[in-house]
Amino acid sequence: MLVQLRDVSHRFGARWVLIRLHVDIPAGACVLLTGENGAGKTTLARVLATALRPTRGQVLLFGLRSDQHFEAIRPRL
Repeated sequence: MLVQLRDVSHRFGARWVLIRLHVDIPAGACVLLTGENGAGKTTLARVLATALRPTRGQVLLFGLRSDQHFEAIRPRL
């Protein structure tokens, strides 16, 4: 899998924006994020870009944990 999200959550202060996401995206897949304002689309994009760490859970990109290997992941994005 190219992208794996395991129980990913993020909050800003007391407000939870992402809550327990579980997603597998294989290489070559196209994904469309839709939702109302404040639904968490930008927050999810920032988590996937390693610009923001999730409050909880684990993000794997290219088979690497984003919190441990972000320097190796960023050039590949």
